[in-house]
Amino acid sequence: MIHDSPLVADLPAAAANLRSFVFRVYDGLTKTDATVGGGSEINLVAVNAAGSAWEVLASVGNALYTHPNHTGDVTSVADGATTVVATSLTGPSEDDVPRIDSTGDLVAGSIVDDGAGKVGIGETTPLTGLHFTDTPPVLRFESTNESCDVGFESDNANSKFVVTYAGAGANALVITDGGDVVLAPGSSATATGYINRVSLTLASDEITLPTHTLPGIWDVTIDTESAAATDNCQDINGVATGDIISVKITDGARVVVFKHATGGGNLKHQNFGSSDVTLSYLPARVVYQARSETALDLILSVSQ
Repeated sequence: MIHDSPLVADLPAAAANLRSFVFRVYDGLTKTDATVGGGSEINLVAVNAAGSAWEVLASVGNALYTHPNHTGDVTSVADGATTVVATSLTGPSEDDVPRIDSTGDLVAGSIVDDGAGKVGIGETTPLTGLHFTDTPPVLRFESTNESCDVGFESDNANSKFVVTYAGAGANALVITDGGDVVLAPGSSATATGYINRVSLTLASDEITLPTHTLPGIWDVTIDTESAAATDNCQDINGVATGDIISVKITDGARVVVFKHATGGGNLKHQNFGSSDVTLSYLPARVVYQARSETALDLILSVSQ
């Protein structure tokens, strides 16, 4: 409880020399913690339940307590606020997602949140919503008996991006088509349903597929150079052995003639009389199979 001024008149003679006090009673002890009469002496007194029988137990003199100055990592002056010196702090920065190390200390982790919706794992400046940077293959999905690694094959230039499946059972890596499965072998190519679709324009009687190393199925729409009324195609570059390449024209008003073994080109029409093939209307197409990177055999011709 708090005793106030009514007790002042009841002070015994032993406390008559107290010049000023304010006290708070708890567990039978009263401690003065401020001044009320202009004095500065602070005393500790005892009082009985009736609020009488005062006795001075101790006095701390005529000077109020002043907190000492602090220096170092945490500083203060007298009773002023304490300040943490920023340069004295070690450990995670404000962008780090911290972790606890083996000794129990909080340290900077390898995950960074840039505060703008991007998170980096092993990357201090994430460029996307989730940005991985690590020794390949970077990402692994694993269950009790199966695992699948995703990432670049190595840190070398032109490294392949691979999905590697390893399992204890007979299952293989399966891509389930719940809609369109998009494969993009190059910036100018889009793919739907496992078929690489790309539009290419002839240049010096040649077209070049987007860079790839594994064989695939290609649906190519070809246009004449500078939108000419007619043009020749004698070479399809950038192929991988085993590629199946189906080619149709962009516009029936722009005719393309596919040349058999002309000018060192890799188009081979020996199965079709070694003759040139002309596409001059939109449903028409030719289909080649890459026997090698330098030999494309015509296997189907649907022309006029």
